[in-house]
Amino acid sequence: MYFLYLAEQGITDSWLVGPYFTAADIALTTLLDRIVFLGLADRYFTQNIRPFLYNYYQKLGTRKSVQ
Repeated sequence: MYFLYLAEQGITDSWLVGPYFTAADIALTTLLDRIVFLGLADRYFTQNIRPFLYNYYQKLGTRKSVQ
């Protein structure tokens, strides 16, 4: 719901809890990276299944500290 609200408002530069990358983002990054590592990304967050989570994960890949 949160990402849907942000998309409707045209806000594209937000993280989980606001405009700053926080511990919540780090925790979710760890989980998503593990899902990808195990080869389960297609099952849990593709662009068709969960587009907002997919876009969030793609955005994570642009952060130098996450790469």
